[in-house]
Amino acid sequence: MSDADSVSAFFIDTASRMDKRPFFEANLETGATKLFLLAATLSLTKFVLHGQKTELSAVTKAAALADSWRRHLCFGCAVVFIGRITVQMALFWHRRITWNEALAEAGFIIPVSLFSLAKGCVRRRGQLLGWREFVGLLVFAAGTWVNLSSEFHRYIWKLDPAHAGRLYTEGLWRWAQHVNYAGEIGSFFGWALFCDARLNLWVPLAMLVGMAGWSVPELDFYLAKRYPGEWAAYTAEVTWRMVPGVW
Repeated sequence: MSDADSVSAFFIDTASRMDKRPFFEANLETGATKLFLLAATLSLTKFVLHGQKTELSAVTKAAALADSWRRHLCFGCAVVFIGRITVQMALFWHRRITWNEALAEAGFIIPVSLFSLAKGCVRRRGQLLGWREFVGLLVFAAGTWVNLSSEFHRYIWKLDPAHAGRLYTEGLWRWAQHVNYAGEIGSFFGWALFCDARLNLWVPLAMLVGMAGWSVPELDFYLAKRYPGEWAAYTAEVTWRMVPGVW
C-alpha cells in the first residue's frame, strides 16, 4: 500500500485496518503485549488507589467509609474499561495491532491517564460522596454503554454472511458517524468527574482533540476507500460526526 493509500492517526493507520486476518493470527505478539500492558495498568491503578489506607484518626468514620467506596468504585471503572478494551480488541476489531499501538497507547497513554484518575480519586480522601460521584458514574456507565453497544450490534450484524463487505449504518450509528468515539469520550468525562474533575478533565479533553483531529479523519479515509458508494450515501444522510446536534 502506497503512502497515498494510507493515513495514520497516532496508533492506527489505514494499512493496519486493511489487514483482516483473524486477531490471533495477525496480532500474536503485539496483541499479547498490549493485553499484558493493559493488565499491568490495572495493577498500577489498584496500587495507587489502595496503597494508602485511610486513617480513622484523621477523618470521621463516615468519610473513611466514603473514601473506601470511592476507591473501589474508581477501580471498578478501571476494570470495566480494561475489560471492554480486551473484548473489543479480541472480537470486534478486525485489524492488525501495530507495535506503536501496543507500546505507545497501552504502555504510555492509557497508564498515564488511569494513574491521573486514580490520583484524583485518592486526592479526595476524607470527603463524603456527593452529586459529582453520582453523576460521574451515570455518565461513565452511559458512555461505556454507547461505545460497547454500538460496536456489539455492528459485530452481530456482520456475522451474517449476507452482510459481508457492507457498511453497518443501523442502531446508534443512525445518529452519528463515529458514535462509538463519543461514547468513549463521554465515559472518561464521567470518570474524571467522579474522581476529581479539576485534576483529570485533561484526560477526556485530550481524547476529544486526538479523536476529532486525527482519528476521525483517518477512519473517514479508510471507510471511504473500503465502502466508497455506501460511505458517501451514509454521510450524506447522517451528517453529525460524533455527537448529534453538536458536531
